Amino acid sequence: KSHPNQPYETGTLMNYIAGYLDARDEHPYMVHRLDMLTSGAMIVAKNPVVVPILTRLISTHTIKRDYLAITEGIFDQKEGVIDLPIGKDENDKRKRKVDGIGALPARTRYQVIKEFENNSVVYLRLETGRTHQLRVHLSAMGHPIVGDVLYNHVSEEKHMMLHGYKQKLTLPFSMRELELKADIPEYFTNYEEKVRESKN
Repeated sequence: KSHPNQPYETGTLMNYIAGYLDARDEHPYMVHRLDMLTSGAMIVAKNPVVVPILTRLISTHTIKRDYLAITEGIFDQKEGVIDLPIGKDENDKRKRKVDGIGALPARTRYQVIKEFENNSVVYLRLETGRTHQLRVHLSAMGHPIVGDVLYNHVSEEKHMMLHGYKQKLTLPFSMRELELKADIPEYFTNYEEKVRESKN
């Protein structure tokens, strides 16, 4: 989980970062968030001045945000752009849906990089940043993410197979190029072996 939703809530990423920075008399400022079950890289600022700058870089797609996902099924088209507006689901306040209430433009670029059994490993780039965008877009394509309890009703996997793999940005003021990569979780890399064993 990225951040606490209630006062005194602990055990979130921002709690851990705050504890780490406290020893240096510094404080974290959240720039963006990850869905609760998504692993991966997050950008956190140590200076509140840069937060609106970084937020604008995200909204203008200057910061490149790439993800890996394992989905159900085999794609007919191995790469392309999913361009479907996303809004609120009128039947479930937790969810979003294509053409839902107050739908806004949403674009996701995807490329299938591997297939096994009846699953695909997909490299994804966000071109917009709507809530649950990757999860909704992949589900709308008929390829929901393995382990997604909201948008995949057939998977029994306890981990959601969506990982924020890489972010590339230019740091404000210093103009230094920075690439952040997050190691892929072991449960993610072991999933293929687990599936193959279950078929034998």
